[in-house]
Amino acid sequence: MPELLMPALVALIIIYIVIKFMTKKSIPKGPPQKWPFIGNAFEIDSQNPQETFINWSKKYGDVFSVKVFGEDIVIVNGFDAVYEALVTKSTEFAGRPKQFRVKLMLDGEYTGSCWDNWSNPKMRLLKKAAMRSMKQFGEGLDRLETISLGVIEELIGVLDSKEEQPFYPEHIINKATTCIILLYLFGEEYHMDHPHLAVLHKMLRYWEDSMGNASGLLLDIFPWLRFFGNKAYREISKAAEIRDSIFLPLIKKRKETIDKANPDCVCDALLLLQEEQRKVGKVITELDIKITLQDSFMGGVDTTTSAVTGMLLILMNYPEVQTKLQREIDGVIGTERPPSLADKSKMAYTEAFILEMLRYMSLAALGLPRATETDTTLRGHPLPKGIMVVLNLWSVHHDPGQWDDSFTLKPERFLNEDGTPVSPDHPNKRNFFPFGAGHRICIAQVLAKSRLFLFVTSLLQKFTFLPPEGTTPPSCDPRLFKRALILVPQPFQVRAIRWQQPDDKI
Repeated sequence: MPELLMPALVALIIIYIVIKFMTKKSIPKGPPQKWPFIGNAFEIDSQNPQETFINWSKKYGDVFSVKVFGEDIVIVNGFDAVYEALVTKSTEFAGRPKQFRVKLMLDGEYTGSCWDNWSNPKMRLLKKAAMRSMKQFGEGLDRLETISLGVIEELIGVLDSKEEQPFYPEHIINKATTCIILLYLFGEEYHMDHPHLAVLHKMLRYWEDSMGNASGLLLDIFPWLRFFGNKAYREISKAAEIRDSIFLPLIKKRKETIDKANPDCVCDALLLLQEEQRKVGKVITELDIKITLQDSFMGGVDTTTSAVTGMLLILMNYPEVQTKLQREIDGVIGTERPPSLADKSKMAYTEAFILEMLRYMSLAALGLPRATETDTTLRGHPLPKGIMVVLNLWSVHHDPGQWDDSFTLKPERFLNEDGTPVSPDHPNKRNFFPFGAGHRICIAQVLAKSRLFLFVTSLLQKFTFLPPEGTTPPSCDPRLFKRALILVPQPFQVRAIRWQQPDDKI
């Protein structure tokens, strides 16, 4: 039997390749394919694909195509082309490619997930309910402040316990961020020593690894590889098992204890939506709720963890920026009270630092892949319905024509000469998509920026962050970051030294 299996598999692969090559699509040209089926896969820098795409755009234009393991992918670079896809033609480019590994992550059902097409009304309904529950203004921000500051206070205690000795910050920051997101999603208070946090951290790593390695790409093309020990399949299965072991009991608990008059978290809002839809004969399933919460958890934890961890690396490399931030914090907030979101409007340098940090790191360098929802055009190039589209946001945030010395951190890019914030129509604000734009913009961008403000001000109110004694800090150049679903700083050590007020303030 085994001797018959291999020829059959080879025959299937040959048939697949022939069909792919005979099916011609009208798409923009790109670099020639060096290998049949493999296409351009081995020419793309797996750790810095965004830089590979920028280099190719110089020869083939801002919109071109590549072929990776038989799949045509359109690559979009530069502000004009990215803006047209994100904003001008937001509806046409709001689809998602149907990838097998993503389907596995979603328990076999795209509906309701951020991986679903925008044209699906159920997905939009669930997204709207989640956004509404987050209440990103007024009392919603007050609640974010209360939740975040409580966890950050515990984080400060953990940093104090290091007694100014070097430590690796990523896992600690991840625990704090996870506590905040879980409280927001499930109304459940966790402390940083809870065993669930380490398990959830492992879950995220499994998902990220499966999305960032070659075995995941091959699983998309040949789903039957799951029967032959495919690494991505094993990782996705382990991640789903962890998710269900923690999320399902939390959802069950909310269902049993929900106060319908006072919904307290995103899970409550989704359960109420489920009940409302049932009354009008429509169905929101348990899976819809679970996957919507999964999307929010993954997006909220990963991005904030990488942003805050990357911030510490940046501060070690830019001590003069760290000092300016501390002086502004001392002048506006002082040392006798915790920071408040009400302080934001008086802290132009801190706000500019956060914006510049997001531009500089550009953690969502390529965002999540898109797919066209209809036949359309982009910068005059015809594109067929259903083709995968990758938007190179990195090319916008590191365009040398817009950002001089783009790999140097300069908070002043977002300040006028008098130190006030630049206006929304300033070129540096317009050429800036840290949370995407259009229909697919991050649903919690206000909360995310507010959460970052509280992390920055709370940590720098208490500490100065330095490299291990007698060493220089590792580079914070984001081109050296690891690539997963988002960019992640390489592991590094840092010391948290209790901040002393400068002599002129004593």
